[in-house]
Amino acid sequence: MLRQLRRFSLVGILNTCVGYFVIFLVQHITGRPVLANVSGYAAGLVFSFVLYRVYVFEANGEKAHPLKFAGAFAAAYLVNLFVLTRMLSLLPDMPYLAQVTASAAYLSVMFSASKFWVFRQSNRLTQKTLRN
Repeated sequence: MLRQLRRFSLVGILNTCVGYFVIFLVQHITGRPVLANVSGYAAGLVFSFVLYRVYVFEANGEKAHPLKFAGAFAAAYLVNLFVLTRMLSLLPDMPYLAQVTASAAYLSVMFSASKFWVFRQSNRLTQKTLRN
């Protein structure tokens, strides 16, 4: 699990760099934090699915689970959006802090959902190996 968490973190850093670039660019251009946030997360969706599947949870030979991933993403993103809008209502002059706080909430939900639901097959393989 620690190996997966390290890899998840590395992919997250790469994905975050791409996402924040888009978020800050759109926010700078439009001045609309929610639109910027939607744009940044949309930019990283496919990128993160492929790297989580292949590199983090090593589900290479197994069927892809794009619908589960989309569901996990939706749940994590809704938590992210809730935290973002709540933070913006509490601290309207701190949109960048709100973005970072919302990202932390997203990452917590996304790792848990990916580990225990989306890419769960790896866990079943590990349990099968332990039984033999």
